[in-house]
Amino acid sequence: MSNQAHKISGVALLNRGIGFFSQRYSVFSYWRKGQIITKVKPVPRWLQWMKNNRFLKIPASLLSIFLHIQFLYTFLFLLFVELWITGSFEFLLKSYHAFIQGTFNVGLLESAKGLFLILLGLWLKIPQRINTGRMYHGAEHKSIACSEIGLPLTYQNIAKQSRIHNRCGSVLIFLVLPLFLIFTYAFHIPDTISFICSIVIAAALKKRNYRCLRWSNTLGGALQYLTTKEPTGEQLLVAQQGLQTLLTLESEILA
Repeated sequence: MSNQAHKISGVALLNRGIGFFSQRYSVFSYWRKGQIITKVKPVPRWLQWMKNNRFLKIPASLLSIFLHIQFLYTFLFLLFVELWITGSFEFLLKSYHAFIQGTFNVGLLESAKGLFLILLGLWLKIPQRINTGRMYHGAEHKSIACSEIGLPLTYQNIAKQSRIHNRCGSVLIFLVLPLFLIFTYAFHIPDTISFICSIVIAAALKKRNYRCLRWSNTLGGALQYLTTKEPTGEQLLVAQQGLQTLLTLESEILA
């Protein structure tokens, strides 16, 4: 496997495209008006220094995500999706119980809020956006897998790869969740601090690749069948161009 490929990570920007980033560059690639747009942004030197520091590498990687508006948009959209799903589900559940009991006592304000959330989500095409994001997520995995095994980054080679990847962030969920529960309920640490500590520790444990934690790879791989989907040809081309741009920039520095 290429050492250079292991230094590159990616993230699906929901329905907007794919982001690839290394120690020195961030590359954003997306499809717009029938063509692929690729943007390159250098990583600030102070952030490069943090990434090269063994103790600051994980916080630096998390910080680099929120320095770019594309990632920030994705984060805010995910927060809205969570609000939409939980709010809609709560409203439908309360309405169902009220219907079964024959009381219909849901409340005018709660009914208006629940209906508003459902209609707003449908108007914003959230289900379609999530589905598109799953396909971009699959394209990102395929392109990185192709680079890691040393194959030329062609459309055909990328398409042949699996959309399941063992370095996907979804694997961390099965490490973050138990740590979060321990910090929150065993040590009574506030939720926000528990969540941040859980992410940092889980990422460090994952990087060490302990044998006793390999069960998380299996569960994370199963979860990726939900978080990814086979991409379209356009999305594969977006992944190809974005990753090829980043690899070219890195190779020019190493040359």
